Amino acid sequence: MKDRLLKDLNHIEVMLKYSNKIMDVKSKFYRDEYKLDEENLAVLFSFYLMQIGEQIATGNLSEELKDKYGFIEWKSIRGLRNIVSHTYHQILINEVFEIVKNDLPVLIADLNIIREDLLKEYETRQVLENESNIN
Repeated sequence: MKDRLLKDLNHIEVMLKYSNKIMDVKSKFYRDEYKLDEENLAVLFSFYLMQIGEQIATGNLSEELKDKYGFIEWKSIRGLRNIVSHTYHQILINEVFEIVKNDLPVLIADLNIIREDLLKEYETRQVLENESNIN
């Protein structure tokens, strides 16, 4: 159970890492710190979105976590990963930018909530484990 919790936490943190990379690149692009055209920027964003979806597509996240946080569209995230991975030519630049603009900030907020919940659960289990070892 503790192993599953740590695995879920790790995969949520990976998703957050790539989500935050997108937001960082986006902010630098709009401040003209990056000299990428929109197509190359969309390719970069798509790669990071694929990495986010990879955490779901490979069955890394537990079903318990996905059920508990069912308000997140896990299947849509996985589906986007599949499109980017297997049929990249079907990706529209505007769709990628819309996802980054509208959906990603919400996902980041939700992933941060999950991360905090998992950390609290882990800490609680550590305390209980330590107490049982004392007794």
